[in-house]
Amino acid sequence: MWAALTGGLLSFAVWVVEALRWYEAHHTSLLDGDSVPLSENLGGAVFWILVAAPLWTVPFGVVGAALGPMGPATRAARPGRP
Repeated sequence: MWAALTGGLLSFAVWVVEALRWYEAHHTSLLDGDSVPLSENLGGAVFWILVAAPLWTVPFGVVGAALGPMGPATRAARPGRP
């Protein structure tokens, strides 16, 4: 959990710094290259890093945690179960 939180916050910080640098060089947004105000880059960082990425990755973590104990080592350690 700590790794996900730290990774998300560090990604957000890098996104904001890179978006500022990109906007100064190209006067476009970081993702799509549209000519938009600088504040649109902050909105993109908030959405993609702090909302979309956790919503996309948490289900994979839950499924992986549920399937992990079903591995071959666990089945061999339980006598009487196939």
